Amino acid sequence: MHEQTAVVSAVAAFLEELAASGASPKTVAARRLGLERFSRFCARVGIRRVQDIALPLFEAYRAEMRQRHLADATVEQYLRAPRLLLDRLERLGEVFESPARRMALHRRPALLPRVPGEAQVRALLEQPATDTPVGSRDRALLEFLYSTGARISEALGAELTDTDPAGRTVRLFGKGRRERLCPLGAESLRRLEQYLQEARPVLLGEGDSTALWIGTRGQRLRIQAVEIRIRAYSLQAGIRPPIPPHGLRRAMATHMLHHGADPLAIQTLLGHATLQHLSRYLRLTITDIRRMHRESRLGA
Repeated sequence: MHEQTAVVSAVAAFLEELAASGASPKTVAARRLGLERFSRFCARVGIRRVQDIALPLFEAYRAEMRQRHLADATVEQYLRAPRLLLDRLERLGEVFESPARRMALHRRPALLPRVPGEAQVRALLEQPATDTPVGSRDRALLEFLYSTGARISEALGAELTDTDPAGRTVRLFGKGRRERLCPLGAESLRRLEQYLQEARPVLLGEGDSTALWIGTRGQRLRIQAVEIRIRAYSLQAGIRPPIPPHGLRRAMATHMLHHGADPLAIQTLLGHATLQHLSRYLRLTITDIRRMHRESRLGA
């Protein structure tokens, strides 16, 4: 193998291992983008072997990106993939020590996610006109997303056979095809049954799709279509800025925490492997509690 291709080969091996580990296509694509950019930089400055990648190279790479006026968050995102690559090479013994470990990431303070309040969610849920097949479907889907905390992709990936109305549950498949069983609230179940009995057959028409959620052409409903409709219903309800695609998932987690639910139970419902992601909602809840404390007599 020619030395010129050593970095490229290391990148290819890293991405292959990442995909095999069950990482989502979105994650693999993001890492590929960062590593391809890094590989081109290495080629421009004459780096032929992975053993020649040193701390000054990373500093020069960061400086070049900043000269191009990239945002700090974008720069750090592009640096993250090469750091992971060097960590892998260190584990394999191909480099003695990852030089990237000695370069501190310049992190900006993490922003808390914007979460719709309970009144906003109620207003959103009431927007679809349920006397039409599309409106009935949309109301059922919004209730479904809020009740289960499902990602839109998980909800739209569900099959008709994944629902168990008698058991009041639905089976969802998350990242890495991890399976979980989510309970359906009373209102969500009522709307779902109405959709299945009345609206879905009309939307399906002569089609034979096994998808739970059907679009107007009798095929599986698409993510982009749902995101557009959530935005439209938000604006129709007077919610500014509109509720984002992940808004109902965040709302479900935060509202359950507000009402005293066990964080571990919410972690299971959301399909998170650890509490790391849920910590954002926990922080948000604590922030709300502090605000309410300040506004009460206790904080006076």
